Amino acid sequence: MGSKLDEILLVLIAALLGVGARTLVAWLAKIVVGEVIEFDQKFIATAILSVITVIFTSIGFVLRVVPINGDQQLIFLTIMFQAYIMNDLVNLGITTASKIVKIAKAVK
Repeated sequence: MGSKLDEILLVLIAALLGVGARTLVAWLAKIVVGEVIEFDQKFIATAILSVITVIFTSIGFVLRVVPINGDQQLIFLTIMFQAYIMNDLVNLGITTASKIVKIAKAVK
């Protein structure tokens, strides 16, 4: 890898692509089942939360652990998949929490 700025840029691009891919998959899946046509703000909120989490966890790893001549493609793909999975987990957590709130309100 090159300078530290190049490494940070690599993390940022990989995180944005991974979260963007997961957000696009979620939106298209809702369109396929006929649930939503417009782009919901929830997608943006969970994407931002996921990108921030991945950037903070990945920058420390890339700057401290990865050797200077590390494999850029492997690092890029690892961070991109981490971002995809993180966005999936955030979406799952929000969906589960909203269902619990609905159940709790119904019980009252």
